[in-house]
Amino acid sequence: MNRVAAPVYAHPRIVHAHAQAQARALARREAQREADRQARFTLLAHAVWASTLALAVTAAVAVGPASAQSSASVSERFSSWDRDRNDQLSLDEYRAEARAEFDAMDDDSNGNVTAEEMEEVDPQADGEMSTAQKIALRDTNEDGVLSLEEHENAVEKSFGDIDTNDDDIIGRDELKSPWSVPTPTIP
Repeated sequence: MNRVAAPVYAHPRIVHAHAQAQARALARREAQREADRQARFTLLAHAVWASTLALAVTAAVAVGPASAQSSASVSERFSSWDRDRNDQLSLDEYRAEARAEFDAMDDDSNGNVTAEEMEEVDPQADGEMSTAQKIALRDTNEDGVLSLEEHENAVEKSFGDIDTNDDDIIGRDELKSPWSVPTPTIP
């Protein structure tokens, strides 16, 4: 004869408390995952920004010694971005440079940058993440394409991360530390 186990009665308060504990544990795991994702994004966003700046410096060196000497240093690049010449980068100045960078990559001017378009402007260097990986860092809807809105959101986040003293400006000291950009030497 088969025996059927008798149902176990659990008081509704116990069931409710158990469900609440599970929900809190799930929320903590989700919060930790999001915090980990944000930390990776922040670090990689800085790396992308620094590599973009390094690429600009390298391009200046490749053009020739005369123009390389005029724009080879990070400090001089900073000065070119500082449109009001107050020795500080505002969010608007930072956004303007980032928008110019985006527009330079957006070959077909459709408001989206594909990995192929990014590769043309910023080819992958040895030891550097691929253009698809760079896009994935900022691609919040995970469609494999960097939209202008996603780019601008990443730029604002990056600005906030670099602005270590939270005064809504980036000074030369904040730009250089702790994310130093190697400046190539002219042979």
